[in-house]
Amino acid sequence: MNGCALRAIFKLILLCLPLLATASQAQEPQLVLDTLRIEAGRLLVDFHVDSLLVTPLWEGMQRGITSAARFRVQLWRKRGFLLNSVVAERDFEIKTAFDPWEQQYLVQTWEERRLTKSREFVQQQWEQHRNWPLSDTTQLNAKHRYYLVIELHFEPVSRESLREIRGWLAGEMKTMRHRDSTEVETPQKSRGLQDRMLNFVVDLTGLGEQALSLKSGFFRIVKEQIVFEE
Repeated sequence: MNGCALRAIFKLILLCLPLLATASQAQEPQLVLDTLRIEAGRLLVDFHVDSLLVTPLWEGMQRGITSAARFRVQLWRKRGFLLNSVVAERDFEIKTAFDPWEQQYLVQTWEERRLTKSREFVQQQWEQHRNWPLSDTTQLNAKHRYYLVIELHFEPVSRESLREIRGWLAGEMKTMRHRDSTEVETPQKSRGLQDRMLNFVVDLTGLGEQALSLKSGFFRIVKEQIVFEE
């Protein structure tokens, strides 16, 4: 690796250095299924995520990093060893960044964009998920067994932030190459080096993409009641 690449890595590590100590101490997030119930002929689910927005994430947002999470809840029908099928599915995506001018958090979902100064509101939007409708009970057969799968794909550094950092890193390396004209790299080689450096630093800080999943037990819908199997 040449001198300009090492200098770029050093600057990028300095950018993320404040996150290193707290990232190593952060708890792992955990999906928790709270309740599965029937109201007004609809199957509803409540769940939450423990330890999702922890200190490194708040600090990252304060430094201009956008974080993102995508949730998916699937209702599966048990048919056989390899013949299970998805009956219903719900998706939800949330992104959050900090606006230093307004001193507020920007919370963006598919439905709205909201500015707020309340960290409690941001944490609730990320971690607490209530009243997700999955299916009308008229579409479910008492003879069949069902189960839920909840998935979380979490990006402490969102794709948008990664693109911004790549752009910054590209500018840094371009400037460094200009200062030392004896170092010549092709565009493809330079881009590959930037991506490897970026991935290295993101992994080093513990802010790489994470994936979690949770599977419920089997249940049936009998006379508008949920009956879980032992």
